[in-house]
Amino acid sequence: IAVYFNDDTGNIVETKGIRLYIYDSLPTTDGKLHAAIRSTLRKDEMATHALITCGNFSYLTPPPFQVVFWSPNGRSFQSHAYDIEAGTFIGVVPYPIVSGEYKCDVSIDQPKSCAKKLHQGRVTVNATAIQGTMVEAKTKLLNDYLDYLTDQVEQLKVVKEDLETKTSLLNPLLEQIPGMAFNVELSDEDLAAESPKALEFNNVLYNHGDGFMTKTSEFEAPVQGVYVFYFHFAGEVDSVSMTSSIYVNDEKVCTAMMKDDEDGDGPYQGSCMAIMTMAEGERAHISVDEDTDSKYKHLTTSYTGFLLGTDYGSVQARNTKKNEYIARWDAIMDQ
Repeated sequence: IAVYFNDDTGNIVETKGIRLYIYDSLPTTDGKLHAAIRSTLRKDEMATHALITCGNFSYLTPPPFQVVFWSPNGRSFQSHAYDIEAGTFIGVVPYPIVSGEYKCDVSIDQPKSCAKKLHQGRVTVNATAIQGTMVEAKTKLLNDYLDYLTDQVEQLKVVKEDLETKTSLLNPLLEQIPGMAFNVELSDEDLAAESPKALEFNNVLYNHGDGFMTKTSEFEAPVQGVYVFYFHFAGEVDSVSMTSSIYVNDEKVCTAMMKDDEDGDGPYQGSCMAIMTMAEGERAHISVDEDTDSKYKHLTTSYTGFLLGTDYGSVQARNTKKNEYIARWDAIMDQ
């Protein structure tokens, strides 16, 4: 506190300071400082440390000061944490650990402070003994960690066996999910396009799921779903035009037309694509349309189809099928 002395005219003629000292003792359990040393483990670093503590204070929150420690060789180091439950400051003993007497005191920079009323806390340390304790602690830590890893390995073995069992039960279920795609071509160079006539695709390039039947040149849907069909033909005709269509259960769903131009140079081509829902067992084929009377010399004629996705019609039907698969999956998981 600064005190100012003024003369009669109000000018400051003298300044003096007043300092307030607190002589109350710091709250400890017995009015003294006690030092102790112990080893501790830090599992995150797999390391052991020698700690020195100083207390025992009765603060319920970290005090507004620190504790300073001195090693036997005069090296000082400050506390880095406060243990509220134990009422002690904690410091890490610096390496290399030195044998001898370690001291602690409250770090308050005032000559007549309350800290002077506390005796220094002292503890004698045997470096060899504390290092041996630290080695034992670290060995125990490593053994505990090894036991933990061994237990984890055993648990993973159980999980692996469980997954293998569930996989073996699930594979037959997955195999029931259909997959279908085909790609076929005409192989005859000349085709008498008499109407109506189903085209015979006898050059099978790809037939995944065996949905395309080579004997009848028909495709049979293995499961109810959404299917995509594409038909393309290119060649020469001896009449004005020629049309061919994709039929599903004898119902026309898409038509391709090959028309002669005025020059008559050719070749001529046509194509069509259809996307539709087919029920299980329904059939699709390609046929030359009625009222077509021409001779077709083809250069390339291909027919492709694939399953876009399963579709069980109504929401109720889809939910029924979904619940069936869920029930079968739950049965597998319960095992």
